[in-house]
Amino acid sequence: GGEGRPSLRAAAAAGGLQAGVMSRKVPEYSEIELVSLLPMRYARLLEQFAALDTALSFAKSRRHTEVCTLHAAQVAVQDITRKDLPASAFRQMMAVLPGAFILRWLSLAGRWQIVLSFPSPDADLAARPAEGEEEVGHAGSPAPSKLSERKVLFRRALMERIRPVHDAFVSEAFPAAPKRPASMGPSDNWDSRFILDECPAIEEAEFPERPPELALRLEAERDASEAAQVELRRAGEGRSLAVQKALSLSAASSTAGGGGAG
Repeated sequence: GGEGRPSLRAAAAAGGLQAGVMSRKVPEYSEIELVSLLPMRYARLLEQFAALDTALSFAKSRRHTEVCTLHAAQVAVQDITRKDLPASAFRQMMAVLPGAFILRWLSLAGRWQIVLSFPSPDADLAARPAEGEEEVGHAGSPAPSKLSERKVLFRRALMERIRPVHDAFVSEAFPAAPKRPASMGPSDNWDSRFILDECPAIEEAEFPERPPELALRLEAERDASEAAQVELRRAGEGRSLAVQKALSLSAASSTAGGGGAG
């Protein structure tokens, strides 16, 4: 019964838990074939998204109340993919699928940090989270089938960014070519003359605004730093004046002493 079905260990080696789940669910398309339909930087972002899902799911499955900071997520993705996850890539994920993660600021050990969690199971990942959900998020870990669905949605969102660029290229370069049917799905191939890596870079979404108390604290720290610098300058100027006065007195004393000796 298990013939032709890769083990989880083999799936992880081939590209993560999501790859294994997807290869069983949609066997007619391999992971490599699906990724080959994306520009290299889009495919890399898809890989990072799946790794981030895996890392966050693992953290939440150990303990539902587990707090996962953005920094901890970046380290986990690096462990999985052996590649960095810069903040810019995470902001691109937010631009591609705005509702994929719930982000909020949280004070941990005296430091304000961004923490992330999964949205509610029925949330629309293509839309930004509702205001209330931004504050709470979803504590649990999605089922493997849900993680697979999230990866498919992310890939589909990437494909939808390519589609208008591709169609514009074909229309301009080959006006007489038949147009692609609107019903063609994301598994359909692009025109062989279309250069995928010429697709535009993905924009970066903004992180949530810092909470007012954090902004006030940072402003107070900045004011205190500026005040300290002013005091240091004043102290330096005072020392300079004192040195100049001492030198003047020393010169005057030397002059007076020389006149008496003559």
